[in-house]
Amino acid sequence: MRREKEIFALFLAPFIAFVIVVSNGLSTDQQKSEENTRKAYNKMRGLLLSNKFRNEENRAARWQAVKGVMADYNAEPRLSADPIRIGSPNDKQNVDIDWLVKHCEDLGVNCYHFLIWHQPTDWEDFRSFVGAAEKSQILTSRNFTVWVYLVPPSESQEMRSEPFGMDYIAWMENIARFSKDHPAVTAVCIDDFYGSDVNRSLYTRDYLRRMREAADKYNPKLALVTVLYWDDVDQEKEVEVMEEAGVIADSIDGILYPYMAQSLGKGLSHKDTSKLASEIKRVRDIYPGIPVIVDIYVTKHSGSKDFPDPRWVGEMLDISKAKADGVALYCMPKKNKDGSFSDFWKNGMLDAAGIFNAVKGRYSAWLRSKW
Repeated sequence: MRREKEIFALFLAPFIAFVIVVSNGLSTDQQKSEENTRKAYNKMRGLLLSNKFRNEENRAARWQAVKGVMADYNAEPRLSADPIRIGSPNDKQNVDIDWLVKHCEDLGVNCYHFLIWHQPTDWEDFRSFVGAAEKSQILTSRNFTVWVYLVPPSESQEMRSEPFGMDYIAWMENIARFSKDHPAVTAVCIDDFYGSDVNRSLYTRDYLRRMREAADKYNPKLALVTVLYWDDVDQEKEVEVMEEAGVIADSIDGILYPYMAQSLGKGLSHKDTSKLASEIKRVRDIYPGIPVIVDIYVTKHSGSKDFPDPRWVGEMLDISKAKADGVALYCMPKKNKDGSFSDFWKNGMLDAAGIFNAVKGRYSAWLRSKW
């Protein structure tokens, strides 16, 4: 029996040696890949920190344009006779432009992120909204701006941003052309930018370069903002984080960062604000110099068990004012025309009126001072 074991061991030894060699080879290849990723990222980081890069005229203008925004986003009031449907993405009607302008005036925003996704008429409605905002003395006195908000390939399987779909080069060109005559349009924001393989496969360095070139033909000051989450900067994914930043960092002009306390590792929270400052710092460390806009979930994320309330929203705003370059609100509640709030909003938050007032009080005060 012992002899049989020895023979088996002699037979197995070359195979084990081969496995060790192959494993070591893979490990070495992986080490080289990680080393190359670190080198590429450090080179990119050096570029971001260089005065020549930061002070390039058009880039400096784009960065400045996205700073200090106090924005709202999505849940637009639509031309529906039923107020319960106000804010519903299933509403099949056009945006109520006059109502949306009044909402922006009342809330105290100096920026609106116009989502083009719900209806094929949204591109038309966006242009109408810009024209109406330009006629509002209240909004123009705030130097009111508008961002075009698009969905990426990962969200375009059943419904796309229309009319240009997933041709983001065409989007940049046509938005830049429009913004040339409407300077209130300062940025294009793309949702969940690097959140899936299908997005990463499209947004290569070459594709991003072509997007920039398309915009530059009409408006080189039109900014490109991307939505990045904690997963995009998590220390536990250092190599992936550096690889991502090495691809996109010199092509983007701002980061819209939704905060849900994910660095705590306890799921999505609309109650805890304790990690907001440190998460903002982490984003800044990975993308030095690039403006960071905090996205606040006024309407709850579907993955969270708790609901936003006035206290949490107020704390989020105050910390963001101190640590970030601007704020945006995810689906702020919209008043009915009689000044009330529909029960619809109870599905996504606690105390819609309280949240509205918490935001309005701060936005109105901050308008009187520089961000």
